[in-house]
Amino acid sequence: MKKVVIYPGRFQPMLSHHVKVFDYLKTTFSDAEVYVGTSDKVDEKSPFNFKEKQMIAMAQGIDPNKVLFAPQPYVHTFYNQFDHDNIIVIFAVGEKDMSERFAMTNVDPDTGLDMKVRPNKDTGDIDPKYYQMINSMKDVPLPMSKRGYLFEVPNVDEDGEVASASAFRNALKNSPDKESAKPIFDKQFKEYNEEVFNLVYDKIARNKLT
Repeated sequence: MKKVVIYPGRFQPMLSHHVKVFDYLKTTFSDAEVYVGTSDKVDEKSPFNFKEKQMIAMAQGIDPNKVLFAPQPYVHTFYNQFDHDNIIVIFAVGEKDMSERFAMTNVDPDTGLDMKVRPNKDTGDIDPKYYQMINSMKDVPLPMSKRGYLFEVPNVDEDGEVASASAFRNALKNSPDKESAKPIFDKQFKEYNEEVFNLVYDKIARNKLT
């Protein structure tokens, strides 16, 4: 079966550390197609819509067709782009998501699978959860319709701190003017793109004014 890796997140906006993770996943999973999964949700902390995220990804050297729309990026059922019965899916998530969103709290010592708490109403058995660690994939992995595998991506450090989009947004907001914001932008993008810079700056500065 075909194998895909989905790197889900908000990407507000997509910065150099996101690109490093994306490239790392392509190298690590050379036998799979690697995608970014993100939503179209816009609010005070999420100023960029889906089309703008695709535009920013393209400025970062990522094919915008590799950026997939999913209303809830961490939930497999929202990826209608794939035939779930004939594909193997791996969700690549960070340490925080692994410890909070996908915490393995009921691991069976015999199988290594994280189990549900409540028994199956039809069989009375305790079934495995949908999301399992990638080391449970074994020789015959289950399709996306039955199982999603989790791979924890490493944190990317910048200047001794874990990189974050919120830190970038704050730096841009705190810049005294538009020209002062350009070096902050340049540090996160492979090359300067006037259209993308204006988009990123105006969206974030507008939030500051609001």
